[in-house]
Amino acid sequence: MQKYEIILVSHKFPPGAKAGVANHVYQLAAMLSSQGISCRVIAQSARNKKFHDPTDVVVYRSKIESPLFLKKKGGRFFLPLEKFFFTSFSIFTALIKLRSAKKTIFHGHHSTHGGSQAVTISIILNKLSVVTIHGMELDNIDSPTPPKQFQPLMGASAIICQKEIARDKLEQWGYPSNRIFKIIGPIQTRIIELGEKYCCDSKKTPTILFSGRFQAVKQPWLIIKAISILKYSGYNIRAILLGDGKLLNDMKKLASKLAIEDLIDFEGWVTDIAPFLLKTSIFTALSDQHNSSDLSLLEAMAVGIPAIATNSTGISEIINHGVNGLVCNGSAESLAQTIIYLLEHPNLARKISINGRKTAIEKAAPQSFLSNHLRIYDELTISS
Repeated sequence: MQKYEIILVSHKFPPGAKAGVANHVYQLAAMLSSQGISCRVIAQSARNKKFHDPTDVVVYRSKIESPLFLKKKGGRFFLPLEKFFFTSFSIFTALIKLRSAKKTIFHGHHSTHGGSQAVTISIILNKLSVVTIHGMELDNIDSPTPPKQFQPLMGASAIICQKEIARDKLEQWGYPSNRIFKIIGPIQTRIIELGEKYCCDSKKTPTILFSGRFQAVKQPWLIIKAISILKYSGYNIRAILLGDGKLLNDMKKLASKLAIEDLIDFEGWVTDIAPFLLKTSIFTALSDQHNSSDLSLLEAMAVGIPAIATNSTGISEIINHGVNGLVCNGSAESLAQTIIYLLEHPNLARKISINGRKTAIEKAAPQSFLSNHLRIYDELTISS
C-alpha cells in the first residue's frame, strides 16, 4: 500500500554548483521510485544545455521563472503574490488537487530556492515539508537569528543538512534539534564500482585532479601554483581541472604566465567524472570554507584515490589526517610538499586509498542515503 507521495521542489537547476543539486534531486527521485513510492519533481521551465532531465523521473516544469519564490527587492524579501496568482494559476490549481492525497510531503532543496517554495506550498495545502540545505549555504552567516531568506525554512516539518556547522546554526536559531538530520551523498553506485577497476600505475606520470567551481571559495589557483612549484623542483606531474566559473579564464592565464599550460588540462564542466577518476593519482579538495560535504571528494575517495584537502573548518568530519587522507594548509607550497610526500611514500598512499574508500562508502553510499530519507518520511507521516 502506498504510504505517501513525495514532491521534490526546486526553483531551477544548473549552471554552476546547482548541477550537483540537480543530480542529488534526480537520484533521490529515482531511488524513491524504485521503492514503489510515488515521486515527482517540480522545477523551473528553463533548461540548461549541459544538463537533461533523466528518462526515469517524472519532471513537471513551471511556465514562470519562480512560483512561490521569495525575491529580494530594495533589501527586503517579499512574496510576489500578484505575479504568482496571475501567471501560475494552472500550477496552483494542480497543487490544490494534492489536498486529496492523504500523505503528501513537499521536499524542497534550498540551494535552488526550493526550500522556501516547499514550505510555503505545504502551509497553503496543509501538508508536510522537508528542506535539504546543501553545501556552504549557512557557513558564513553569523546572525543570531535566521536572515529573511532563511525564515521560511523555520516552518519546515524537518530539515536535512550535510554538515555539523549547519546543524549548529539551525539549533542556534531555535529550530528543534530532533527535527534536524544530517545526510550526505549520494555517491553513485557506478562510481563506487570504479574502485574495483582503479589502479594507480606508479610508472605513469602522476596526475592530480581538481573538480569544482572556478570561484574564490574553491581556490583553484592553489593546484596551478603547486604544479609550477613541482615543475621547477624537478617533478614531472600533470593536473586535470574540471569545472567552470568566473575565474576559469584567469586560471588559464595564470597557467600560461607560469609556463605550465602544457602540464594542465582544463576540461571544463563535465557530466561524467568517472573517466577522469580512473586517470587520477591524487585528488585535491582546496576549499577554504567548511568542506565536509564535498561530493567530488567523497566520490574520489570511494574509488580509492588518495585525497589531499586543505585544512578548512569541518574537513575532519571526513578526513582523519594520515589515516584516510592528508590535510595541508591553504598555501601552494604546502600543497606541493604534501603531494611530493604522498608520491614518495607509496605504502601510506595505499593505506589512505583503502581507508578513504571505506570512509566514503560508509558515509555516503546510496543505500544509506535512501534509508535515511525513508526513515525521515516515515517518522513524519506516522507522527502527523
